[in-house]
Amino acid sequence: MSKLPRFPVLSSVMLLSAFLLSVCAVVTAGEDSLLPLDWENEQMIGLNKEPGHCTLTPYGDIESAVEGIREASPFYQSLNGTWKFNWVIKPADRPVDFYKPTFDVSGWDDIRVPANWQEFGYGRPIYTNIRYPFPPDPPHIPHDYNPVGSYRRLRDSRIVGWARGLSALRRRQERLLRLGQRLQGRLQPG
Repeated sequence: MSKLPRFPVLSSVMLLSAFLLSVCAVVTAGEDSLLPLDWENEQMIGLNKEPGHCTLTPYGDIESAVEGIREASPFYQSLNGTWKFNWVIKPADRPVDFYKPTFDVSGWDDIRVPANWQEFGYGRPIYTNIRYPFPPDPPHIPHDYNPVGSYRRLRDSRIVGWARGLSALRRRQERLLRLGQRLQGRLQPG
């Protein structure tokens, strides 16, 4: 018969503490492997995106707004054009922090946008109306061949000016809104 410890509560607490510390160490060490990947998480439908809305184009003045030519607005910025482009064969090989301004994309290729990267020799076109190009196992995806394209457009002075102009337009709209609210308060029977 084994001898019972003299301090059973203290022994239990120490054992529980040791167990919890080891579990925490395992969870921390394999933290990424325990969380579902964004592209295998059926609940993930967006990250860092604006809520849906109708297409809006601000204009610099009323006359331009009446004409309605989006491209003529000083606040219009087309995303069409030449972008820096990086293609990898699987998500694990993608450049994770490429969106940061300090990330060097000078070695990346140039690609025209909009386009399909397969047109330029990246990957292989996949078109099927009968069979999946890989065995379906939702929400899991193949990890050996699942190409990822990363796009980056170098910031230019037009975008900086566009952002400043948009900020000025928003301030003007806020002032007009406050003025309208004050006028409305005066016109309401009191």
